[in-house]
Amino acid sequence: AHLASAAGGAFAAAVLLWLVADLRGENVTASPELAAASSAKPAMPAPAPSPLAPQVLAGEGTAALTNEVALRWSGEGEASGTSGAPRLRWERGELQVDVEPHRGIDLQVETPEGRVRVLGTRFTVRRDALGTHVGVERGRVLVECARGESVVVLAEQAQSCRPQGAALLLGRARALEAADPA
Repeated sequence: AHLASAAGGAFAAAVLLWLVADLRGENVTASPELAAASSAKPAMPAPAPSPLAPQVLAGEGTAALTNEVALRWSGEGEASGTSGAPRLRWERGELQVDVEPHRGIDLQVETPEGRVRVLGTRFTVRRDALGTHVGVERGRVLVECARGESVVVLAEQAQSCRPQGAALLLGRARALEAADPA
């Protein structure tokens, strides 16, 4: 029993000496098990997304919605969600969204005609009587129209979703008629 206790104490002393030498930056040769034990750092969990205070976006303005998301708008909508999953509901006008790429942000913009899901990008959503129009400046987005079609829109491309429902279709017809009175 004394021999086992002495061996355990010697091992603990060796580990302590090795750790002190390692902290001083001295070159120490050790077993792979000791090296792995001393170099292993506890994994830090990613911070939990923080809730965003609901915001009304009206008139014209700019805002940093989060550290990774910047907005510029001329129109009407609202923002909510979390820092990792912002949600924007856009009713009319134009909304420009700039999302920092490769940050894992699950931003979505919903309009009555469809939904735009960010895939890391800068894009614009314009909503008027003719529908929802999405233009991508950088990166790509997934546009899901209410009619059921889904399209990945790449940089320098655009996609439109037409209005759904009688009242919105009537508004579209009136807007088209006003644009071409002939």
